[in-house]
Amino acid sequence: MTKTVWNDFWVNMKKVHNEFIDAAELGDMEKIKFIFEKDALIYPINPNFKVLDDWTALHFVANENHVKIA
Repeated sequence: MTKTVWNDFWVNMKKVHNEFIDAAELGDMEKIKFIFEKDALIYPINPNFKVLDDWTALHFVANENHVKIA
């Protein structure tokens, strides 16, 4: 039982971080605010989380020139 709970936690943690990265890349400030206001209470957001290409949310924000999000 405990193993399943922790597994679910880490799966959801990765999902939230991937949604954060996607929102940063798209410049979706509302989605980022929503993630920090709702999801971060259960799944703390790590701004240094990297996706497969070793980019963080800030890399995507800078690459797409989303100055307000940076």
